[in-house]
Amino acid sequence: MVYASQEIRREKQLHKLGLNVKRYRELSDLNRPGLVDLSGVSSSVIAGIEAPNMFTSHRIATYLDVAEALEIPPHVLMDLTTQDSYRGTAVLHEGASRKERRKNQIYLLGVNLQHYRRLRKLDKPDLAVLSGVSLTTIKGIEAPKMFVNNEMGTWIDLAYALGIPLHHLFDFTYG
Repeated sequence: MVYASQEIRREKQLHKLGLNVKRYRELSDLNRPGLVDLSGVSSSVIAGIEAPNMFTSHRIATYLDVAEALEIPPHVLMDLTTQDSYRGTAVLHEGASRKERRKNQIYLLGVNLQHYRRLRKLDKPDLAVLSGVSLTTIKGIEAPKMFVNNEMGTWIDLAYALGIPLHHLFDFTYG
């Protein structure tokens, strides 16, 4: 069940994420068709993400594809707390197929979720109650090799329940 305050929080976060996509696209000197070509994400989806009043929650793989096309690490795209610009190249498993890279990133999202959940001394049922995300979904995310491709709204709710910025879950740079 999604409550009104949860829906408002999701809308604000999705709006900020859309602004980030547009900002990094423009910093990369790309127009929308260029981003479509590089990411493999449809033009209507890119337009929807960047639209100021459309709060559609797309699958995680969509945002990972966009981050890769923009040559930024996913956690930089997901950083909704800053307006700093990032200039650099993200290389994740160079030579691997896009599908293999996405599977690895989705696996790492589960690892990160489990890390922050344990850090907060929460068990999975507690996180389900706090976030409004089903226990089955949380178990699927944390299960190795399940590769659950949830919508962004799910991740916004989980990050909020854990008391962490969204981009922390998408930080795959260890060490």
